[in-house]
Amino acid sequence: MNGSFAFELPLMHVTFGVTFLIAARWGQRSALFFGIAFLCNAGGFGLPVMPMGLSDLTVAWVTDILFAFSFLCFGQAAAEHFGVGHRWLWGRLAICVTSIVLCMIAVLGFDNLRAELLASDAGCVLLLGVPLLAVRGTQLRRFDRWLLASSWMVTFESLLRGISSLVTAPGQVEAFQTSRYAYLMQAMGSVCGVIFAMAGLAAVALSVIERYQTMAMIDPLSGLFNRRGFEEAIAKQSGWRERPAGIVTCDIDSFKAVNDRFGHLAGDAVIGALGAIIRARLPEGGIAARFGGEEFILFLPGRSPSQSLRIAESLRAALEAEGGEAARIDSRITASFGVSGAVASDYSVHDAIGRADAALYDAKYGGRNRVALNLFDAAEPASVQRVATRTPSAGCQASSTRMSA
Repeated sequence: MNGSFAFELPLMHVTFGVTFLIAARWGQRSALFFGIAFLCNAGGFGLPVMPMGLSDLTVAWVTDILFAFSFLCFGQAAAEHFGVGHRWLWGRLAICVTSIVLCMIAVLGFDNLRAELLASDAGCVLLLGVPLLAVRGTQLRRFDRWLLASSWMVTFESLLRGISSLVTAPGQVEAFQTSRYAYLMQAMGSVCGVIFAMAGLAAVALSVIERYQTMAMIDPLSGLFNRRGFEEAIAKQSGWRERPAGIVTCDIDSFKAVNDRFGHLAGDAVIGALGAIIRARLPEGGIAARFGGEEFILFLPGRSPSQSLRIAESLRAALEAEGGEAARIDSRITASFGVSGAVASDYSVHDAIGRADAALYDAKYGGRNRVALNLFDAAEPASVQRVATRTPSAGCQASSTRMSA
């Protein structure tokens, strides 16, 4: 092996390892395992060329341990990143231990380099390939496909290298450093290592960016959009004026009393319970957000005001029936709802939200725990709005007419 080339490869893997460990500080568990794996690889590639006075047999079994552990970590990094977690972890640990034991038997028991390399490379193939098999059927983002492809590339490279050891590796461990196998391992390790590391770094970095973007747009208590997320989601609904769309506003009844009686943690649990109810009943294509405090907004494209009224009523009934138990407090939780429709003449969706808010106030003033429908008609003067209120007890609508201030 070329001396400078042999030293460049460990240094490259150390650089990748440190970079991944730095990325792990942003909460990416996969980056932690990538970092450990690349540092172990650096030790595995660097130990045979370091003047440490160790015997060839000692160097051989130590590097086998380092490579086996590095591929165990590579496999766990892939599992963490692709969302398969600890699936088949105990099996992979058994493969790692078995590979190390077989390598040590081949080295210390028989001084058989080919048997050692076959056991080591086979272990590496399984340690990375098994987690990749668990990814099948998982929805992947675009940048994750590059990481998956590069992971399979490393897996097949290890497989082909192991097979080639039958003709490229000498029989004795002492002759390893001058063998064709050693040169191929260094050459392929540098090429595949760079591709694999760059794919991993890109996937980790983009995951961090995506996570922070999500955190910036998602309300942590309810799991729904916050105001910013709602605005961005609505901006993507470019043709919402061209078809019916319902607007539902919601306000938890007597929320301050809940906080005063049970504490703010209970209030947070109530918000979480209502968020879960909304997520479970939100129609396909609907957009739901918590605008702050106890106020929620639903945008329902393709739904008429009457259809939106039924959705709001289902939310009201579900919260009344399930809210207290879901929030683990001994009290009935209710909310009032206002419903309106978006029309083509609206300057923005906030015009429709304003009409739904007017209906919400009527529901509040009418006794709470009810749904009010604002039957806005664009053909009438803007100052006239017909409001219908649905009470939970009667289950019917009582119409009235109110004048906007």
